[in-house]
Amino acid sequence: MRPATTSDVERSGRRRALVTRLAATLVVVAGLLTLGAVVVAPNAGAAGASPAWTARAALVPGDGDPGATSYLVATTCPAPGNCVAVGWYTRGGNQVGFANVQAGGSWTTAALPLPVDAGSAPGVNPANVSCGAVGSCVAAGTYTDTGGNQQAFVSTLASGRWTTAKAVLPGDANLNPQAQFQSVTCSGQTLCVLAGNYHDTTSQSQGVLLVDRSGSWSTVEAPVPSDAGPTPGASLFTVSCGGPQNCVAVGSYTDSGGHHTALVETLAGGSWTAVRAPVPADAAPGGAATLVGASCPTTTNCMLVGIYTGPGGYPVSLAVSDSAGVLTPALVPAPADAKTSGTSPSPLVELVSVSCPTVSWCAATGIYVAQGGSGASPQLATFSGGTWSAIRAPGNFDPTSDTYLLGVSCSWPGSCAAAGFTTTASVSSTGILETLTGGTWTESPAVLPSAAVLPAVSLFGGMELANNAVACVAGTCAVAGTYLDSTPVTAGFLDLSPSLTGYQLGAADGGIFNFGAPFLGSMGGTPLNAPIVGMAGVPDTGGYYEVASDGGIFAFGAPFLGSMGGQHLNKPIVGIAFDSQTGGYYEVASDGGIFAFGAPFLGSMGGQQLNAPIVGIAYDSTTGGYYEVASDGGIFAFGAPFLGSMGGKQLNKPIVGIAYDSTTSGYYQVASDGGIFAFGAPFLGSMGGKPLNKPIVGIAFDPNSGGYYQVASDGGIFNYGAPFLGSTGAIHLNQPVVAMAAA
Repeated sequence: MRPATTSDVERSGRRRALVTRLAATLVVVAGLLTLGAVVVAPNAGAAGASPAWTARAALVPGDGDPGATSYLVATTCPAPGNCVAVGWYTRGGNQVGFANVQAGGSWTTAALPLPVDAGSAPGVNPANVSCGAVGSCVAAGTYTDTGGNQQAFVSTLASGRWTTAKAVLPGDANLNPQAQFQSVTCSGQTLCVLAGNYHDTTSQSQGVLLVDRSGSWSTVEAPVPSDAGPTPGASLFTVSCGGPQNCVAVGSYTDSGGHHTALVETLAGGSWTAVRAPVPADAAPGGAATLVGASCPTTTNCMLVGIYTGPGGYPVSLAVSDSAGVLTPALVPAPADAKTSGTSPSPLVELVSVSCPTVSWCAATGIYVAQGGSGASPQLATFSGGTWSAIRAPGNFDPTSDTYLLGVSCSWPGSCAAAGFTTTASVSSTGILETLTGGTWTESPAVLPSAAVLPAVSLFGGMELANNAVACVAGTCAVAGTYLDSTPVTAGFLDLSPSLTGYQLGAADGGIFNFGAPFLGSMGGTPLNAPIVGMAGVPDTGGYYEVASDGGIFAFGAPFLGSMGGQHLNKPIVGIAFDSQTGGYYEVASDGGIFAFGAPFLGSMGGQQLNAPIVGIAYDSTTGGYYEVASDGGIFAFGAPFLGSMGGKQLNKPIVGIAYDSTTSGYYQVASDGGIFAFGAPFLGSMGGKPLNKPIVGIAFDPNSGGYYQVASDGGIFNYGAPFLGSTGAIHLNQPVVAMAAA
């Protein structure tokens, strides 16, 4: 029985080699690698892959070399139909960065500008990307400067244009800092955080945090806990933000006893603090630990995963919940067929990535050694009901070779995708996708573009990239990879899940009716002090809010941040809007009063003379502002551009709702007879002038298709440029439908 050593866990945390026993395999694979990007070979099963995934080749900028090599290594999707993937291509024989950007379903490409001190052979390697909103993104990676030193860069997308700057490091950075930012996350358009490492003047590894607050950048050498040794060797691997003021970064450091120890950095109140992460009570004395994955679904809750030295001195999965700064380790059971004793190879269980769409539900990926196996087997772990469970990932994998699941992303509980690769004895391998729908995981090989040849190369993520390669939002997913075409040239590609969409209808008694979107609970059948008058969806989680006329808020799959329930109101609440930049929400009253929770107050019509009562509110995800709409069609804009209104014009029926078009940054008004009035957004049709069984009560924009829905009080749905997924128009309702939300 060989006990785990510090070097075992350190290699695992750094994702360079998961355990010593895999070193020989990884050396061979490394011959096919470029800076940690794991190249995997022929996808012979691509033709039979699940039809749920399709592939598209990367668009390479026009100035690329003839037959330019390209890689896509990371992707992010701030909204359905709006994703960004980054990588590199060859230009003039040199490696430079580029991005593929999807907007409203259409893809374009652009080269990332070089830093001003880039060398003649810049060797640019983007490693990660995050978008706080559609069109607002940050990418990071490494490059070689004029002195031949490895520096880090940051590229920012704003107003349709990329700009690049050298990442500013702490003052004690080495001349050759070997800097790299392994993780980037953006919370709305007000906060982005990059976590990584650099070498100081003594050539010691130090953690570094780069923070962007509304375009103002600051750099912090990551603090270390009070028990850190004289050479703490701190490293940061992942950062996650639950809101614009609260983030957690995880990694490892060396304590005063020389032990490799898990590290947690927390941003709160504008400053970072560092603590040693606790491990379960069964941890081996003096054993090593590291954290490599983090996911924060709210401002006060995070889940952190990694590895620690458990009973018998073997590495086992580590999960630590963070609730308002209180860290609690949890026992994560290994899959049922996991090896628990013996040597050649030693038992190992590890989690490397986690995604938590809600506080109470998470999915994680990792590896383990199966009984009778000699290679790494893929595991999928789930946190639900306060406990963890783990299974062997489905698929016909060779137990004598290695299969890794490196990244996972979830839209909402029960809707996730994971990506990785599986090898054979000859080190040829296949990209794999695991998809969770309806409570069941299914596996399929990577789907490659039609130009792919055999043997082909397909890549998802890598030991250094892990979770960056897969992104899901509102039930749609994108995975970045690389394949070999017929030239033969290595080229980037994306695997995309169907552009699914869905919506929920809310009734006056709080009942929720879901179509192609998750049901996470409702107030239906529960006594209410006042009727429900509106609802708002949460795009990142599939959650939603119901709001009552007395201002009471009911949150499902979304954080409760406060309400006006039980407080005095001058006029009843008539609507609610979710703020996708801050994760907060607004309530609006019929007199135009605005009540903001976890979101900035930008003004209101409360206390001012109105020609007609306010009937709805819409949030502008581009500017962070909002609109109030009155029943006469008057629009009142706060922090958002006024594009026109029906105020002062003749209407056949009163306006009953408003929706913001995130594709065009315009908005729609809808009247009770189904008439649509479009401002800065395309008119796609309406029910105006047509017979209706019941009046229209609301409107919702579908960000995936660019279309919109009208909903009547009987739950009838009228769709324009968006898919019809069902309605309650033909069934009995206890109470009328009053609102809808597109998920």
